[in-house]
Amino acid sequence: MRLYVSGNSKNNVGYTPDVLTINNGDLQYNYDIQGEIGFEEDTFDCCAKGDLFIQVQDAENDVSIDEDYRDMTIEDYHLLKKLLQDPESEIIITIYPVDDSETDENLKKVETDRLTDCSAQLDYYIPNEDKIETVNFKFVTECYFE
Repeated sequence: MRLYVSGNSKNNVGYTPDVLTINNGDLQYNYDIQGEIGFEEDTFDCCAKGDLFIQVQDAENDVSIDEDYRDMTIEDYHLLKKLLQDPESEIIITIYPVDDSETDENLKKVETDRLTDCSAQLDYYIPNEDKIETVNFKFVTECYFE
């Protein structure tokens, strides 16, 4: 799997993606992004190469349908593509700033930053068909700063 994400950072802050969340109907799909992540220091432009791990929850009751994150199957990737293309889906990517130093200057820079024009491309391999599927999508972000 390869996930390319980008967006315009008002304060030129670099970010890395952590979790892709899709709210669709009564279900919330959480995809943990694992692997090697290449990023820029001063912009939200990066590529994750590795794996996604899925967890499905009931969006209203926050009841986990999957006990924990699990490996993705080809069927899970096809469902993900369908969800990413569904106009009813709310797509959120949780991000972290590349510079996580807790200086006053950096805290202010991250807290006042605004990301716009966030878009992504997901590529995944289908072994039994020996091809790569691609889906492009727009998303909003939630920033975590620890």
